[in-house]
Amino acid sequence: MIDFNLIICGGRDLFDAALIEQALVDAGWRDRVTRIIHGAAPGIDTLAGAWAIAHSIPVEAYPANWQRYGRFFAGDVRNAEMARRAMQLGNPYCLAIPSPKSKGTWNMTRLCESNGIITHVFDGGLRVYRKKATT
Repeated sequence: MIDFNLIICGGRDLFDAALIEQALVDAGWRDRVTRIIHGAAPGIDTLAGAWAIAHSIPVEAYPANWQRYGRFFAGDVRNAEMARRAMQLGNPYCLAIPSPKSKGTWNMTRLCESNGIITHVFDGGLRVYRKKATT
């Protein structure tokens, strides 16, 4: 099996474990994942880690270092670490499951896309739309 290193990011306010399975199926990636990388935040990140463990898939968690980088930079630094790690492992992908409050999720998707990481955004019927960058 070819490595399929998947970053999963999403809303801190989403706690429905079924969203992970639905998003993976929607992306067509359910049976391809060989590693899950997540940001260790409540909500989707934690659910992704639990899904990986339940399916005997290696998981790497990258908690933000709030004390060192502060609330305005810690998430961005953590997201960059996850993207770097996925690219280092090879064959990186990103699955985003945002909620209407997901600022960090959009940061992660932009970071992945700008680094050539294939990214799938799943809104699970939450009617969440990508915000356009403003100049």
